Amino acid sequence: AGRSWLRRWGPWAVAAVLLGAAFYTVTTPFWSGILAQGLAISLVFMSFTVVTGLGAMVSLAQASFVTGAALVAGLLMRHGVPFLGAALIGTCAAALLGALVALPA
Repeated sequence: AGRSWLRRWGPWAVAAVLLGAAFYTVTTPFWSGILAQGLAISLVFMSFTVVTGLGAMVSLAQASFVTGAALVAGLLMRHGVPFLGAALIGTCAAALLGALVALPA
């Protein structure tokens, strides 16, 4: 079972690592930022697909949680908090926002 997984996904994993390494070593910081933003936005849109496909309804709640986390992290970084700390606090703020939204249910 383990060998078939490696045979099936191994070349794709190697290609992804090589492509990622080439992208970050060859391109400019501008294009690296564009890639990072695209990956983040694609993650949010994949959650739209899950909610829409499984529940057959459109929900924008996850977008508000992502926006809230990004807003908190951005404000903290503007005031000198390092990125990792700001991202962690922003994630906690999004979790609190989610709990607040879930309370009436």
